[in-house]
Amino acid sequence: MFSKIKKFIFKYKFLFRRKNKLIYYYTKVLKNYNDINKVNKLKSIYQKKSLEIDFFLPRIIHIETRTKCSGGCEFCLASYKTDPRTDGSMQEETVEKIINELSEVNYNNRLSFYNNNEPFLDKRIYSFIQIARNKLPKAFLELKTNGKGLKIENIERIFNSGLDFLYINDYVNEENFKKNLHSKNILKIIEQLKKMRRFKGKNNEKNKFERIDIGLRFEGAVMNTRAGTAPNRQADYNSNEKIYKSKDWICFRPSEMMTINKEGYIGACSEDLLFSEKMGNINKNNIINIWNSEKFKNTRKELLNGNRQCMSTCKKCDYRGFTQESFLDFGI
Repeated sequence: MFSKIKKFIFKYKFLFRRKNKLIYYYTKVLKNYNDINKVNKLKSIYQKKSLEIDFFLPRIIHIETRTKCSGGCEFCLASYKTDPRTDGSMQEETVEKIINELSEVNYNNRLSFYNNNEPFLDKRIYSFIQIARNKLPKAFLELKTNGKGLKIENIERIFNSGLDFLYINDYVNEENFKKNLHSKNILKIIEQLKKMRRFKGKNNEKNKFERIDIGLRFEGAVMNTRAGTAPNRQADYNSNEKIYKSKDWICFRPSEMMTINKEGYIGACSEDLLFSEKMGNINKNNIINIWNSEKFKNTRKELLNGNRQCMSTCKKCDYRGFTQESFLDFGI
């Protein structure tokens, strides 16, 4: 088995400049041979696509209509305990401009009305979903919420507005997480959903619903550096004793994702909570023109080659660079 591992490490050594980094990536990140092959196949696809005059549309677009979160997660700077951003909302004209420009190109992928925020804090979210549903009949409209203050009436209303899928991430303390125990509010919602065939559908599994995914998360988890913003990872990249060096890992984010904040600025990645690296502004340019801009193209090229020194945020990022969904979308 070890000899096979060595052969694969040698074959795909271009992923890293140092052997120990590749071993780590293989054992901790990619985990198996299939993922190594998939990463290289997807890299090849994106490199070929990047040569086209108009790069194909983003696989997922995040729209942050209000900059505020009600969660207290220790791994996220957007926590109400640490968020340095000024609370504000995206102008309705900006939301409509985004939707109209996506309608012009018949956008048919994921449109997510959330980023690093709690979408239900924006009371206009229902009308935004409805507008998007009417203008983008082929798009997959989704929301992700922490479920704090969420009621079954909110769920009914958002789906009646045209939502396709709702993710509920229930963040709890360590004690409840170890006990696999949801918060009281989410437990109540689960019981209510069980009585609604619309969401229970044909699925008879416990706590499984059609079009709604309810997950239990630990609010104190230690996760990615989040482009150098994660509060509980500061010691890793702000140490006076050693200089933090980002991993030389391929990243597909700017090849498949676009994020838009309340001011209309477009970021290269959802990890960049503060939008420190701006790719353009939707209020000043067309969304597709920004997506096909030289800045986006150059960023894709660098990250497809594993150069995370290309941006200030990427230098401090340890996101693994891919999702299994990306592979599925391309039949890999």
